[in-house]
Amino acid sequence: MVQAGFSLRAAARKAGASRNTVRRILRNEPSREADRRPVGRPPIAVLFEGSVRAVLTEQWDLPTVEVLRRLRHAGYTGGKNPVYQLVRRLRQTVTAPLIRFEGLPGEFIQCDFGHVRVGYDDGTTEILHFFAARLKWSRWVHVELVENEQVESLVRALLAAFDSFGGVPLSCVFDNP
Repeated sequence: MVQAGFSLRAAARKAGASRNTVRRILRNEPSREADRRPVGRPPIAVLFEGSVRAVLTEQWDLPTVEVLRRLRHAGYTGGKNPVYQLVRRLRQTVTAPLIRFEGLPGEFIQCDFGHVRVGYDDGTTEILHFFAARLKWSRWVHVELVENEQVESLVRALLAAFDSFGGVPLSCVFDNP
């Protein structure tokens, strides 16, 4: 608080401590070593960190049980929890590759139905169903209200979407056919 601009007396009053305690805390630089170093001896699994990292780099979504089995085959004699903690820590750095699902212009559209609850000023609510179609390449979206999610509504909404897009794509992709 003193570094934020409070006087020594005001900082002591706000912290509920004496001025001498505040002075002592300001004199002593907090130890960075105590923050980094864990208590106790390191687990045996740390010795196998390189092989675990290699396995996760090769196959990042490998179940932790399989990683443990491979470590035991390589001579690991410790428990499962240190291995689980090690894998959890290493998986944060090894993330899944981002694969964009892209297409060519006019190649395909993604279609789906949805619904939304609408509240009116008089206090009544109503569930409105809609059809949404998105051209994947240009991300042009056509949304249309429909009465229901049956085949006739689907065909009519698709024809309206094709009219809106100015043509018919090569294929239509549905989330839940």
